[in-house]
Order: sequence, then structure tokens, then C-alpha cells
Amino acid sequence: MRDLISSPQLISINSATINHCVKPSCLIEECSKFHIGAIGPWVHEFPDEKSIRDTVKALNNTGLKISCLSRSGYMSAEGNESKKKI
Repeated sequence: MRDLISSPQLISINSATINHCVKPSCLIEECSKFHIGAIGPWVHEFPDEKSIRDTVKALNNTGLKISCLSRSGYMSAEGNESKKKI
């Protein structure tokens, strides 16, 4: 088993594990303090192109990587209204 305590760069934090309570740029800053290697944000955390650019800039400044980009594929109701929210 890998020793993640002495190798935190192997860890990726999925923003859902912190209940999406911080912006990706803040998550990047906090993860870099602890030498965590990657984040896994969710699509809805990027409401516009500026937020994407800001996140890319923060990633480049810290050396963190994106391990995945998650989106909700789950439909809570029948019909097209639920699909439009995705």
C-alpha cells in the first residue's frame, strides 16, 4: 500500500468531499499548502469562462493537476426539465 502521508502529491481531493463549500481557486490554494497533487472539481463550479481561466492560472501557479472533471449525470425527476439542469 502507498504511504500517502509521506507522499501527499499522490492525493487528489474531489471537491464534493468538502461539499463544494469553496471555490476551485481556494481549494487549489489550500491543497498546495499541504502538497496535495491534484483536485477533482465539478463542472457546475465553473459558471463562466472567467472562472475557468482563473482556475487554470491558479493551477499553473501551484503545479497542481486536475485528476478529473465531474458532472452530475443523475436525474432526480422524470422528463426533460431534469435533463436541462445538467
